[in-house]
Amino acid sequence: MSAYGQSPWAIPMHTHQANPHVHVLVRAESDLGARLNPRKADLHEWRMEFAAELRQRGIAAAASHQAARGVAKNYLNIWQVKAQGEGRLRNQRRRHKNSQVARDTRADALRAWNGAAAVLAQSDKWEDRNLARQVLQFVNTMPLEREPAILAQRGTAPRERGLER
Repeated sequence: MSAYGQSPWAIPMHTHQANPHVHVLVRAESDLGARLNPRKADLHEWRMEFAAELRQRGIAAAASHQAARGVAKNYLNIWQVKAQGEGRLRNQRRRHKNSQVARDTRADALRAWNGAAAVLAQSDKWEDRNLARQVLQFVNTMPLEREPAILAQRGTAPRERGLER
């Protein structure tokens, strides 16, 4: 993949679980000594490029943000996992992302999902209106219990055409 420049990389595939997935491993320093310093946006761009490459090869793949999938989980860093296993981890990280940026991102995702449902609900096709219902069911599973302002938006079904058959 061109995004990694001269840095060696490997992509192991795991098919032994219910959700087949891959991990992309990239050496942080190229053979020429240039140091990689990827940011979150870089990592997401790499994931999007990788998913596009898979789709070109006929493999269904997507690169999405947690908020778009209705996930708000905080993952431990590798050093934290090791320290926790050894009983040395003093401060536990919150299980769910709760910063203002994370809340704003989830609110944006929720507005986008509700907007998609509203457009689908206006369709003349029953299949589109049914998909709108499924989108709203998904939205109602999103982990936003601690966010009253967002909860007010959640599950607001488009009423103009209704979702009935």
